[in-house]
Amino acid sequence: MWACLGMPIAMSADNISVSQSTLAQQLQHVETAYGDNAMSLQQLKVKINQHQRSLKQLKKQILHLRSEMNLEGNALGKQIKAAYLMGKQEKLRLLLNQQDPALASRMLVYYNYFNQARLQKIASIKTSLTKLLDLETQTEAEQKSLQQALKSRKTHQINLAKNSQQRQVLLSQFDAPTRRELDFGGHKLQGIITTLDTKPVSALKTPVVNEGVPFVALKGKLPWPIQGKLVKKFGYKRAAGRWDGVLIAAKEGTEIKAVNAGKVVFADWLRGYGLLVIVDHGQQYMTLYAFNQSLYAKVGDFVQAGNVIATVGKSGGRAKSGLYFGVRKTGKAINPVKWCKKVRRGHVG
Repeated sequence: MWACLGMPIAMSADNISVSQSTLAQQLQHVETAYGDNAMSLQQLKVKINQHQRSLKQLKKQILHLRSEMNLEGNALGKQIKAAYLMGKQEKLRLLLNQQDPALASRMLVYYNYFNQARLQKIASIKTSLTKLLDLETQTEAEQKSLQQALKSRKTHQINLAKNSQQRQVLLSQFDAPTRRELDFGGHKLQGIITTLDTKPVSALKTPVVNEGVPFVALKGKLPWPIQGKLVKKFGYKRAAGRWDGVLIAAKEGTEIKAVNAGKVVFADWLRGYGLLVIVDHGQQYMTLYAFNQSLYAKVGDFVQAGNVIATVGKSGGRAKSGLYFGVRKTGKAINPVKWCKKVRRGHVG
C-alpha cells in the first residue's frame, strides 16, 4: 500500500480502506516517517554547522601561518643581506688593517647558525600549511557532501509535508468512536504502563539527581520538560474522559528534556498519544511525554535530567503542536503541576 519512505502516498476515497484499524496503522506510518525524517534533518544541520565552524577556524589558521611565514622569510632575507655585507667588510678589514680573522669567522658562523634555524622553521611552517590546505580541501568536500545530503533530506521533507494533506484525508475517514479514541487512548496507555510496572526495570536504583535526592523528594522542584503555555490542566474534560496529564503548547520541533534521571522503558507510537516516551525514575515513578514529532531516546537508554529525549509535534492525530506531559505513581496518574516548579501566569518552564 505504501510507496518507499519519502515518496508521496496516493490517497483517495476509492483506495482508502474503511477499516478503522488500517487507518490507524496508516496514520502511525505517516507520523512515524515524518518524525524520523525531521530528526535526520536536524542531525544533518548540526553536522553541517560543525563543519562550517571547523572550516572557518582552518582558514584563520592558514592565514596566520602564511603571515608568519612571510615575516620569517623577510627576516631571513635581511639576515642574509647583513651577513653578506658583514662578510665583505671583514674581508676588506683583513686586507687593510690585518684584523683578527677569527673574529670575522665566528660572526659568520653565528649568522649562518641562525639562518639555518630560520630556514628549518620556514620548512616546518610550509609542511604545516600543506597539511592544513589538504585538511581544508577534505573538509570542503565533506561539507559539500553534507549539503547535498541536506538538500536530499529537504526534498524528502517536502514530500512528507505533502503527506499532511493525506493525513487530513486519513483523519476524515475515522468514525466518531475512533476519533474519541484518538483524543483519549487512556485504556491502551494504562495497559502498557501496567505491563511496564511488572518488569524488573521499574526497580531502578541509580536514576537520581541533585546529589542523590530521590524522585519523591523532588516534589514541587522538578523542572518542566519545555517552556510554553499550559493549555490543558490535569483533570480537565476532553472529548472522552479527562486529561490525565497536562498539555503544553509549543512550537513544533522544540526540544523536550527529561525532568529527572531514569531509564526509557517505552518509545513508540501509541494510538491516542502519537509518538510517546516513558521514562522510569525508580520507586514506581514514571514520566510520560506524548504527541512528539521525533523520538531521540530509545528503549533501554539511561537519561539524565535535562537530556533531550524528543521534540514537540502533533502526532496521534492532533491538530496543533504541543506536549502531553504526565506523571505516574504505581501506574496511577498524578497532577504534574504539584511536582514541577510553579506555573507563572499560565506558562511553565
